[in-house]
Amino acid sequence: MTMRKTCLAISIAVPLAAVVIAASPVPRLLDLTGDIGSHDPHIIKAGGAYYVYSSGGSILTSKDLHHWTRAGRLFDKLPDWVPGVMPQARAGTWAPDVAFFNGKYHCYYTLSVDFSRNSLIGLVTNKTLDPNSPDYQWADGGLVVRSGGDTDWNAIDAAPFVEDENNVWLMWGSYWSGIKMHRIDPKTGLFSTADTKLYDMAAGPRTTSHEIGTGIEGSYMFRHEGYWYLFASLDECCSGDRSTYAVVVGRSHNVTGPFVDRKGIPMIEGGGSMVIQATTPRWREPGHNSALHDETGDYFVFHATPGTISGITGGSRLFISTIVWEEGWPRVAELP
Repeated sequence: MTMRKTCLAISIAVPLAAVVIAASPVPRLLDLTGDIGSHDPHIIKAGGAYYVYSSGGSILTSKDLHHWTRAGRLFDKLPDWVPGVMPQARAGTWAPDVAFFNGKYHCYYTLSVDFSRNSLIGLVTNKTLDPNSPDYQWADGGLVVRSGGDTDWNAIDAAPFVEDENNVWLMWGSYWSGIKMHRIDPKTGLFSTADTKLYDMAAGPRTTSHEIGTGIEGSYMFRHEGYWYLFASLDECCSGDRSTYAVVVGRSHNVTGPFVDRKGIPMIEGGGSMVIQATTPRWREPGHNSALHDETGDYFVFHATPGTISGITGGSRLFISTIVWEEGWPRVAELP
């Protein structure tokens, strides 16, 4: 009798285990080749090609998400109005991000003086992202927003997104009072004059050692099955093996929030569920992500920097992970 019970338990358990495994795909890192140096990568698909825009103004392109080549720079000369607004500015733009609306591509970029709120976000537009097209030409769209000593937020890390053709938004911010958002006029690409509300989106956890809050930056909005997901990067970046950079997420049914994490803690109160962090000394500071919905699935795009133990030289590298959705929350692959 005992033997029969044991055999019966085995015959039932095996197929159930197989069902569980089949229903639980594992996220994976894509194998990337070519030129994959990138910091603060923002991805967009246009005309059958993928483009990644990075800090410093460099542009990468790929036909298959695997092999990447350089596709030039955003621009080498700053718009004529910039020196009058920020004399210290240089041509190396921070974290450019592109969104398509009103029939053209809108690229929002940052210029900033390190370790200060002396920052601005500017706009350039283009009919196409293909550098080989005769229509490829970035046109200056002017100043979008400026921060300084009279603001408790920092105008960096622009993240535009389109809710629908009549509702376009721009997020930005880091440290101090956190991530902000403002409605964009789709016709101009600049701030809406009809809706002038400044929305508070997320803030870093407060600690006794951080009077202005733990660092939070690199926000990105992504839509999936009735929810908006707000990603943000936390903690210390760009400090080699000491870096504690990581990505967290919250979600909301409304673009204006409130965004809460798995535990129900609002992101504006320091909440955020962990998406990716460094788990080995080989790769450090994964962060400043963007995301892509494609016919082949959803992808999480981010940078990471080789740790000293890895023996790999060079700066930040581009990484792409598939996204697996588990109970409505994104799961991505761990760093190698």
